[in-house]
Amino acid sequence: MTQPIEKCSHARHEKGCQTRHRIIEAATAILIEEGKPGFTTRAICEKAGIGKGSLYHHFTDTHELFLAVARTFMEHYFSAMADQQFESIDDFFLKFGRQAITQISGSYRIRERFMPFLIEMVEDHDFVDEIMAKNGIMQESLIAKLGALAGGEVPREVLADAVLALFTLLEGTENLMQFNRDEKRFLAMWERLAKLLADHVKQNTIRSKK
Repeated sequence: MTQPIEKCSHARHEKGCQTRHRIIEAATAILIEEGKPGFTTRAICEKAGIGKGSLYHHFTDTHELFLAVARTFMEHYFSAMADQQFESIDDFFLKFGRQAITQISGSYRIRERFMPFLIEMVEDHDFVDEIMAKNGIMQESLIAKLGALAGGEVPREVLADAVLALFTLLEGTENLMQFNRDEKRFLAMWERLAKLLADHVKQNTIRSKK
C-alpha cells in the first residue's frame, strides 16, 4: 500500500517527512505479513532501518503508529472513491460500486489485520470522529455529483437516500465477502443493484419543460 510522501510545509522538513513515511510503510508491511503479534517497535525499526529514538520522535507509541497506518489506508480509500468522474446517473452507481468492490477485495488482507486493533480504534474517539467526518464529506460530495448528473431538479432527500443506500449496500457486500471472496459474483450482483438505484433517482427527477 505505497502512498505518496506527504507534502511538507518547509523544505528542511522533507527529511523528517520521508522518515515518517518510511516508518509507516515499514509498519504497514509488518502488519500485513505478521499481524498484531509482529507489530513491535523493534521489528518496525529494523524494517525501516532506523533507531528507536527516530521512531519515538515521530510516534509516541505503537498505538499512535497503528492509527497513522489506518489513516493512510483510509485516505487512500476515500481519495480513490471521491475522485471518480461519472458520465451519467447509471455510470455513477455502476462505477462507484465496481470501484468499491474492487477496493474491498484487493485490500481484504490488511482489513483483516485491523480487526485485532478494533477495540483500540473504537475507543479512540478522535480517530472515530475523524473517519466519520471524512465519510460525511465524501457522501456530501457524491450527493452533489449525483444531483449534477440528473439534469433536472431532484429532491435532496432522494439524492441523500440513494447515496446512503449505496453505502449501506456496499457495507453489506463487504460483510458478505468475509464468507465468499468471489469478486466476479459480487460485481455481477452489483449491476442489478446499481440499476435499481439509478432508476429511483431518474424517476424522481423533475425536468423543466421547454
